[in-house]
This record gives sequence, structure tokens and C-alpha cells, in this order.
Amino acid sequence: MRNTQAVKDFLFKWTHEALPSKQMLYDYKPICKNLLFEEEWLVVEVLRLLKMNITLWAKSNSPIYSTGKDIVSKQDLLDKSLWYVNGFENEIGYMATSGSTTGEPFQYLRWDPFLYFIEAENHYDMILEEFEISENPKILFFFNSPMFDPQQKVTVRSDSENFMDHHGKSRKAEVHYINFIEYTKNPTLYTSEIVSYMAKNPMDVIFAPGPAINSICSCVKKIPNRFGKYHFCKLLSNSNEFLMKKDADFLLDGWIDNICDHMRSWDGGSTFFTCKHKRYHLLDNLSWSEDVDGMLVSTDYFSLPSPFVRYWNGDYCRISEGYSRCECGRLYRDFEFLENRPFSLKGVSLKELRKAINDLQIDGLKQVRCGLNTIDVVSSAPLPDHQRLAITNTSDKFVFRFISE
Repeated sequence: MRNTQAVKDFLFKWTHEALPSKQMLYDYKPICKNLLFEEEWLVVEVLRLLKMNITLWAKSNSPIYSTGKDIVSKQDLLDKSLWYVNGFENEIGYMATSGSTTGEPFQYLRWDPFLYFIEAENHYDMILEEFEISENPKILFFFNSPMFDPQQKVTVRSDSENFMDHHGKSRKAEVHYINFIEYTKNPTLYTSEIVSYMAKNPMDVIFAPGPAINSICSCVKKIPNRFGKYHFCKLLSNSNEFLMKKDADFLLDGWIDNICDHMRSWDGGSTFFTCKHKRYHLLDNLSWSEDVDGMLVSTDYFSLPSPFVRYWNGDYCRISEGYSRCECGRLYRDFEFLENRPFSLKGVSLKELRKAINDLQIDGLKQVRCGLNTIDVVSSAPLPDHQRLAITNTSDKFVFRFISE
């Protein structure tokens, strides 16, 4: 996996070239994917150059980085005239966060020549390679998509141009799309139907967010004799929202072979995944993440059109200093995600919201969890209107969804 001479050649060239440079990132592409398998001193030196390059680029091209601020946030980057870099008009995609925490979407730019390189080759494809998934996998897609037929419970297709549907670009997948309309209308009933579908149609990959995985686990636990001990998939790929450890432990007890918890934040670039040895890896080869008083502060090497340098997007974490070598061969820094977007931003956290709701002392309340752009309040029986209103009044920053199980 190592390409040590190429890494040394890169270091020799860019230690002597003038920075900042757009070309440096093109030269970096051949060594990026396997960089963390290299000797530690080589990795540290390459990352130093990458951080230096984007920092100098930001100071030269974005006036906001000349103000002397040590850390920037969304609020600092609202004036795009002080942030966006000219000259990328034909190379950018316009992106925005959902705005579910602030009420207003936060807009930024994606550098399109590196989109597939970062997100497909060095993220989704890399995960399937790590877990040795076949070249023509069957994938259950548990996200919203224009590809599903609203008249069908599950739509099977293989013609999507979206690399996320195929979990990358290197494989031609048979994708089983859930009916997101049916799921949204009645999550409990639809999840039961999907679990039955999974029992009859084992997958190579189930691609789902944490709340959907939690619903699957709740369904299987409630009626275990109905499903026996089916083998649902080779790999459960979790992204978008937090995966609960108890759900992972339950499914790994015979229902699935492996779990990969992963995420890429395009605003800031922070990227992590869990390898086949169940260890969390920050992908320092794509961006640099720091723990600053518990805040996840990131520097994205590739964010030339709208630079993210020491940027806090609202996430909280713990990151150790210094590298160790994982059994998978990669260097890693111990990393723990404490609370993730969109449910933790500038002091407003799900933990605080749970406490406020629990303080209402509502009988039959089972769980408060992250949903798909909602806060899901789960109870043993339907809550009356006055209790729903009391819960809704605990915060004006979230959309609440009430579920009885």
C-alpha cells in the first residue's frame, strides 16, 4: 500500500516551490489515498505542507483571514465578498447546510474537480475496499432519493448517476431504494416491512443513518421470533446521523458482519470512518481536525474557492495528540465524536434538550433521539396535544416528530 518514493518526491518538490499553489493539490492526488500507511515523519511533513498551503492561500485570497481571528465560525463567513475566491466560476458547486440549527442555511462552495476524488475514491470506495465488498453489490439505500417509485415499498434500480447511491464510483451496484414517503408517514410500520424485506433479501451493504438503524433494532427486538436470526448484510454503512453503540453491538451479534460509521463534512472538511478493526480514523490525508476546548476545528486542504482554515462548524469532539499505528496499518489519533450537527451548535445540544424534556415528567416517554432533520420523541402511547405542545415549547430551533412504539 505504501508509495514511499512518490511521497518523498512530493516533499522534495514542494519544500522548494513557492506557496500557496493550486498545482500542489494536483501533485498530491497520487499519494493521498494511502498516505496514512507511510512512516509517521513522512505523513507529518506532508500534512504540514498541506496546512501551510491552504493557510497562505486563505490569507492571500480571502480578506476574512486577514482579521487575525484564531478560529472562524459560520457567523464570520456570512459575508461572501470577504470569503469567496475569484477565478473558480467554472469549477464550483454551490452547497448549503440544512439550517436546521440556525434557521438559515449556511452557503459555501465545493471545488468540483476534486469532488469524486475526495468523496468517491477516498471515502465511499475506500470503505467498500476496506470491508472487501464485491464489485456488484446489493445495497439497501435508506435515504431520500428521487429514484424510488412512490407506488412501491422498495424500488430496485442500477441506473443512478449519483455516486452515493452506488456507495462510490468503482462499483456498479443494484440499489434497493426505500419508499421515503411511506417511511415518513409511518416510520414504525414501514420499518417493520423493511425488516421483513431484509430478511428475505440479504444485502451486501445497508446504507442508513443512525435513526433508521435504531428503528430497525427496535423492530427486531420487539418481535424476535418473527425474524429468527437472519443475516441482513455484510456491511452496515452508517452516515449522516449518530450511530448508537447499543445498536451496533446488537446488530453485530449475528445479524450483520461489519459496521462502518463514517462522515464527511463539506463545510470544514472533517472526515472520519471506522476501519475493519472497529477503530475510528480521522482522515488526516483529506483535512486536519483539532480539538480546541472540545470544539472540532478543521482545516480543509482542498477548499480553495471558499477556504476553511481553523473553522468550527458546531461539532464537539475529543482528539488525542500524537499518532499510533492501527492494526489496519494506518496512523491514527484517538478520536471521539461527542455531539454532531445538526443537533449541537454553539452551546445548544441534544443533551440539554433531553434534560428539558425529561424535566416535564411525562409518563410513557421512552426516548428523545436525532431523526432525519427532526428531533424524534418516542413514547409508549400517543401523547395528548397539551404534552406535545409542552415538548415543542422546549426549543424553537428544531422540528419535533412524535412516534409511539
